[in-house]
Amino acid sequence: LDRSSAASDVYKRQGYGLLPDLELRQLEAIARAGADPTLPAVVPTFLGLHAIPVEDREHRDRYVTRVVDEVLPRVAEKGLAKFVDAYVDANAFTVEEARRFARRAKALGLGVRLHVGQFADVGGAELAADTGALSADHLEHVSAKGIAALASARVAAGLLPLASFTLGQSPPPVAELRRAGVPLVVASDANPGTAPTESLPLALAFAVRSYGLSPDEAILGATRHAAKCLGLGETKGVVREGYDADFAAYEWPHETCILQPWGTPGTYLVIRQGRVLHDVAGR
Repeated sequence: LDRSSAASDVYKRQGYGLLPDLELRQLEAIARAGADPTLPAVVPTFLGLHAIPVEDREHRDRYVTRVVDEVLPRVAEKGLAKFVDAYVDANAFTVEEARRFARRAKALGLGVRLHVGQFADVGGAELAADTGALSADHLEHVSAKGIAALASARVAAGLLPLASFTLGQSPPPVAELRRAGVPLVVASDANPGTAPTESLPLALAFAVRSYGLSPDEAILGATRHAAKCLGLGETKGVVREGYDADFAAYEWPHETCILQPWGTPGTYLVIRQGRVLHDVAGR
């Protein structure tokens, strides 16, 4: 389960079940959580092309066909996801496999986001631009051509500094992405393998210290830009009169403190559409 945040919204993405029934069960569990008004809002994503099960490794086309022709229609019909995702990399799925998956998803009314270039640049950024993806996540390896394509299509760069820290990788070319005008989003990438934490403030701290974002860029990357990247429109990720009252409050003297106290949960108040979900003081 991956988790990032746009204000008090939670972006949940699965992809660890691999077998169709297990994937659907995970999405159904996410849907139940999303239906609970006492919890933060949920934006579910079907990570349909994450890895190939052992029993299908000699028949990868069969596996992709099953996901595209059988599982995707069930996900769309049941309304279990708003987006799909695919892992496009040298040791993952190819550009053409992911293109086939993304096109079918869009035909079924689902949005697209992609894992791109975590370990190698195989053209995933260009694919994200070509398929109208809202984000290309990772981007540790991306060419100048790929960056230009992302900028032209207004695809957000999903920066995941905790994953690259865990794996000892160099950061993405943030300066080039910034210069090209690619929107910069910051997320935790919480998962048991490469980012074993659910702390978004920790991700923000690493975005500043390891990736070279300014404090303002990091905070915007987890609020306004994240909300837009999740297709939530213009009324999320901003605290302003007339907007949805979704926000978290911290017991700190100024906003950039969120980038400083590593490992310290400073949240004392969580609000969803004006309703208090969490109040440390019990007010």
